[in-house]
Amino acid sequence: MYKLELQNIQKKFSNKNVLDGLNLQVKKGERISILGPSGCGKSTTLSIIAGLIDDFEGKVILDGEDITSKAANKRNIVIVNQENLLFPHMNVYENIAFGLRVRKKSKDEIDKKVKELLSDIGLEGYEKKKVSMISGGEKQRVALARALAVEPEVLLLDEAYSSLDTNLRERMRELTIGLQKKHNTTMILVTHDKEEAILFSDRIAIMLNGKLEQIDYPEEVYTNPKTKAAAKFMVDDNFIEIDGATILIKPEDIDIYKEADVQNDFENDLNKFVKENINLEGKVFSAEVKKVVYSGTKMKYILNVGERTLKVDDFDMNRYEAGDKIGIVVKKTNIYRD
Repeated sequence: MYKLELQNIQKKFSNKNVLDGLNLQVKKGERISILGPSGCGKSTTLSIIAGLIDDFEGKVILDGEDITSKAANKRNIVIVNQENLLFPHMNVYENIAFGLRVRKKSKDEIDKKVKELLSDIGLEGYEKKKVSMISGGEKQRVALARALAVEPEVLLLDEAYSSLDTNLRERMRELTIGLQKKHNTTMILVTHDKEEAILFSDRIAIMLNGKLEQIDYPEEVYTNPKTKAAAKFMVDDNFIEIDGATILIKPEDIDIYKEADVQNDFENDLNKFVKENINLEGKVFSAEVKKVVYSGTKMKYILNVGERTLKVDDFDMNRYEAGDKIGIVVKKTNIYRD
C-alpha cells in the first residue's frame, strides 16, 4: 500500500486545465520531487494534497483512506514554503512548540520534542530568541523543525529553499535529508530547479502543463528522458530536428580529440540513424572550434560539425582555440520520433 495516492486529479482555473488527469503514488518514507516550470501545476498539487483546495475532481488517498473531503486541519499534512511564515510575536521555542500545544501535548512532551529538534537543526540556545532577530537560513531551520514537531504523515516543501543563497540552500537540503531519514518522514518537494531535484530525491516526477511526463529515479530522468518534452525541460542544448525525428546528444556525451582527419559524414550519419537505425555512438567526426568558455570545472565548447552546431562540456579540460580543427566522438544519443 502506498503512503499517498493522487487518483485522476482534475483542476481548472477560469476554464483552463491546471491539472489534467494527474496520477501519483508515493511510498512511505520516500523523498519525491515534483519538478517543472512555473505555472505547470506543482503548487496547486501540494495545495490539493494539504486540503487547501477542495474544488477539484479525483481522489486523495492517505494510508488507504480517502481523505478527499477531509478538512486540512484533520489531515496532519504540513507545508513549508519559501516565506516560512513563522509567528513574529513568538520566540523560536514557541514557534516550534505551537503545533504540539494545539494538539494538547503535555508540557514535558513539548519540552522534550522542542529540545530534540533544536539539537537536530543546530540551534541549541536559541529558545528565547525572537524570530525577527535570526537569519533567513535559521528561520528556515525553525520552520522545518516546527513542521517536523507534529510528526506529519506527509511533509510538503513548496520551493522551500529557493529564496536562500546557494551555500545555504545546499546546507538546508542536507539537513532536510538527514532529518527525513531520522524520522522516516514522507516528503514531497516542489521545485523548478533540476539540480535541487536530482540531489534531493529518491524519485523525480516531471510535470509539464498539468501532466506528469515521467516519474523515475533521478539518474534515469536525466540520462533517459522518456519524451521529447521531458528531454527539452531537462536538457538545454544539442537537439537536432531531422526528418520527423529529434536527436538529443547531451553536451557531456561528446568526447573531444586532437585528430581532425576523419572521413565520417555527420549529416549523412544523422540521416542513417533516423532512417536505418544505424547508431552514431562510437563514431568519430571532424569539427571546428567556434567558441571556448572556461567555467572552472570544465571547458565549454561550441563546435561546427558539418552543417550543425553542437555544444560540448569537456571535463578533461582540453585546451583548444577558436578555429582549431578537432575530432569528436559521440558516446550516447537519445531519439524521439513525432
